[in-house]
Parts: sequence; C-alpha cells; structure tokens
Amino acid sequence: MATRRLFKSVLLSCSAAFALSAALSTAHAADLAPTPVAPVAPALPTFSLFDGIEYHAQFEGGILGNASNSANGQNIGHLYTDRSNTPQINQALLTVAKNIDPKATGYAFGFTAQALFGSDERYNHFLGFADSNITGRNQFGLVQGYGAAHLPWFTEGGVDLKVGLYSSPQGYETLDPSTNPFYSHSYTYNYAVTFNHTGILSTTHVNNTLDIWLGVDTGNQTTFGGGDPNRQIAGFVGFGLNHLFEDKLTVLALSHIGPEQSLLVDPNAKSDLRYYNDVVLTYKINDDWTSVTELNYTKDEFGNAPGGFSTTGIPLPTGSASYYAIAQYFGYALNKEVTLNARGEVARDDKGFFVANFPDNLGLVRGEKGLPVANPTLLPGPTTYGAITLGLTYKPSNLPKGFALVMVRPEIRYDRALSNNSPFIVNSNTGAAHKDQFTFGGDVTIGF
Repeated sequence: MATRRLFKSVLLSCSAAFALSAALSTAHAADLAPTPVAPVAPALPTFSLFDGIEYHAQFEGGILGNASNSANGQNIGHLYTDRSNTPQINQALLTVAKNIDPKATGYAFGFTAQALFGSDERYNHFLGFADSNITGRNQFGLVQGYGAAHLPWFTEGGVDLKVGLYSSPQGYETLDPSTNPFYSHSYTYNYAVTFNHTGILSTTHVNNTLDIWLGVDTGNQTTFGGGDPNRQIAGFVGFGLNHLFEDKLTVLALSHIGPEQSLLVDPNAKSDLRYYNDVVLTYKINDDWTSVTELNYTKDEFGNAPGGFSTTGIPLPTGSASYYAIAQYFGYALNKEVTLNARGEVARDDKGFFVANFPDNLGLVRGEKGLPVANPTLLPGPTTYGAITLGLTYKPSNLPKGFALVMVRPEIRYDRALSNNSPFIVNSNTGAAHKDQFTFGGDVTIGF
C-alpha cells in the first residue's frame, strides 16, 4: 500500500512539474513572438447519401433473321429474340446508382434504381407492378430498385446485402447486354434460371475463397400480395468459390427453391415447389482465352397435376417436369477491341413443359398469373435441344466524348432437335415443322 501511495505522489509531482514548465515556456514565447492568428478548426468529416451518385443510359437494338420462314414470325426456343426477320428496340435501360466500393471494410451503403423500355420488358415484369399497362411489343417497367449495404459483421470480409427489387444472381448470362457474349440467349437463360426478385439477398465473405449466399423472396418475378400468385415465400441458398488454381477459376453454385405456380391453375400451388439449380464455372485459361461452363437442373412439382391442358393453354405434364442442360462458352480476345465467341449447349425438356413461345405480348405475364394465354406456341412433348452459336464482340476503344460504350455483336446460330420430333414450327396452319433452325443477325449497344 505504501509503495502505491509513493508511486501516486511521484506521478502527481511529475505532472505538476510538466504543466508548470509548459506554462512558463508558453509565456516566454508569447513575450518574444507577435500575437498569433486564431487557428481555423478543421472541417469535420461528412457523409451524404447523395455523394457519388452515377447516372447511366444504355440503348440496344438488333435483328435476328430466320432462314426457315418460321410460323408467326417466331424464332422457336427464344424469348428476348423471338421475333424473326424484324428489327427490335430491345431496351433503353436507365440507371441511377450509388455503388459501394467492393474493397470497403467498414459500413458502406448505396442503392440502384433501373427502368427499362423496350421489347425485352415483355419477359421481365414484376407481377403486380404495372405489368399490363402497355400491351404493345415495347413495354416499360422497373427492373431493379434496391438498397445495398456492406456490413463488417461475422467475418473479416463482412456481409453484402440487397433489399428490395433486384435481378437474379443465377446463371452466366444477364439482362444487361454489355455483360453477355451474344445477342441471343441460351435455353437455360430463357427457361431455367430466375429473372428477378423482391426480398433480401445476402453474400457472406467467409474468407478470400468462400462466399455463402442466402436470400428470402416472394418467388421469381413476383412482388407482395396480389403480385404473388401463390403468396408463399421462396429463397436462395448457395456458395461461391474464388481465386482457385492460381486465381484462374471461380465457381458460383446457387439454388432457388419455392412455389412458382398460380392458385388459379394448380390447387397445390402453395406446396408444389420449383427447384432452380445452376452452377457456373469460369476459368481464365490465359490472357486471351476464357472458358465458362454452366450446368443446370430445374424441376417443377406442378407435374403432379393430372395431365391435359390448364386454363392458360400450357400443358400439364403427368409426373414432375424436369429440365437438364449444359452450356459451354469460349472467348478469345483477338485484340483489345475484338473478342471471338462460341457457345455450345444441350438442353433436355423431359415433358415439353419449360420451352415455349408467346406470340402475344402479354403471354408470359398472363401465364405466370394463371390467366388464359392467347395462342401460345406449345412445343411437341419431350425434346432434347442442341444449339451452336458463333459470333464476335467489337468494342472500339477510342470513343467520342460522352460515350461510355459502343458494342456490336454479330452472330450466327444453328439449333437442332436431338430427339425424335420436330419442334421448329414453320407453318402453324398446316403443322409443318423442321428438326432444325438457322438464325443470323446481331445487335448494337450504346452506353452513356
């Protein structure tokens, strides 16, 4: 106890001596120097939700010809490029965003709002959200509207969140043409991955290699209340693997599980689940070559219905309906402006349930709601599809001031039924059909 009192006394004495010395020094300096100007207090750091907001506009238009003079001017097995021999305004995409720094380690917040006008919106509506206000080919809708956050929780890498309306993370291809190698989409993108969601999506960065994905939403292309035809929750689960094999390989494996049918069509819609399972493996072979492999298995328990046709005109299979597919992509960078691309795919629709065309501009929306669909193009039973697509992507590097992107993507594509039927309808009146289909064309995308 005596030692502690002695130590405390010494400490107080030293402190007093230091304070006295400082005061005498200051007084002496004041005698020798002119009166100083009062310092200006440094500005406090500020944060504003409106700092760093970006505005973008992107326009895409194209044409895909069909050498078969297909029925009703359709390219069978296509959605977004379904109109043959006809120029299309695919999309005018307007974006307002405050992006989060991907290297953020502390709390960070942002948002994205995207609206689309064009023919692509026929297949990308959120049900119950202005989905039928325009009946023409070119329609308008909100495709994303979410708040984003990076939270330094649980792991060193933290958690990324999206809350609101967001595009699906599933699959290799996306709605944004600037991210895709081709104008036409694969069978898997058209028919076997989800498009967009209303809910919460989280990505937890466990370490530099492993990400865990979890999400809860209202289902594919649905919103709350009347915008969800079965009013049941659904969600994502999956993982990502990064920086494998000397930083050359990444893997994204995601499953979306939940009911997708309407109570107007399926009395068991609340319990008949659809399982979207998709894996994308991206391998950077070298500086010039990139390989992407996409594997997909999708199953819908709606197949337990007793066969025949629903009120929408869509066939009801007996037994669960399944879709299996593999798509292989190769890209070769010829130079900084030109990339040569190839895609080969095989897809099996084991009940003829997933692949269909919708000549009516509101056909897909009405079918998802469980309402009657005008003249859907129903394809003949179980079918295995094969397709090869070749093309190039040209992105000039010297752009005029104000341009963010100019991209041209010509392509040729050959589709063929690998099973014993002829799904490529060339005359809907006579029923004439082919086993194969040849399409050619491309698009132009301009961004600001």
